[in-house]
Amino acid sequence: MFYEAFLAIPSPSDWAPAVGAAAIAGTAAVASTVAATIRGPRERRRALYSDAFRDALAWQECLYRIRRRDNSAEQQNDLIERMHDLQERINHHRAWLASESVYLARSYCTLVDHVKRECLPLISSAWQTPGQAPSSATHGIKAHPRDINAAASRFLTDVRLHLRSSLVIPSIVLYFRNRK
Repeated sequence: MFYEAFLAIPSPSDWAPAVGAAAIAGTAAVASTVAATIRGPRERRRALYSDAFRDALAWQECLYRIRRRDNSAEQQNDLIERMHDLQERINHHRAWLASESVYLARSYCTLVDHVKRECLPLISSAWQTPGQAPSSATHGIKAHPRDINAAASRFLTDVRLHLRSSLVIPSIVLYFRNRK
C-alpha cells in the first residue's frame, strides 16, 4: 500500500514544466508592475511639462487673436478673460514645477519671461489699433515675436534632462544651466 502511494507521486519531469511556466509568468508580472510604477510618474511629469510649455507659448496666440478681433466689447472682454486664465495657468505651472525641481522652474520662468518680453510690446500695440481680418493686406506684414524658438528649445532641453534625472550627469547639467 505504501509502495503504491509512493509510485503515485509525480516525478520532477512531470511537474518541472509547470513550475518553470509559473516562474516565467511571475517574473513577467513583476517586471510589468515595476515598469508601470516607473512609467506612471514619468508620464504624469511629461504631461505637466507639456501643458506648461503650451501655456508659455500661448502668449503668441494672444497677440494674433488681439490683432484679428472684431472690435466688439464682448470679444474684447473674452480676450481679456482668456489672458487672465492663461496667466493663472502659468502661475500654477511655475509653482508646480518649483515643487518638482527648482532648476526646471527657473528654466520655465526664463522661457515665460522671454516670451512675454517679446510679445507684450506687440500686444500693447495691437490693442491700440483696430482689429483686422486675417485676410487683410496688412495682417501679414505686422511685427512678430522674434527668437522665441531658442528659449523654447532651451526649456525643452532642460525638460529632457530632468526626465532623465535618475542619472547623475543630466541632473548636474540641469543645475549648471539654471543656477543663479
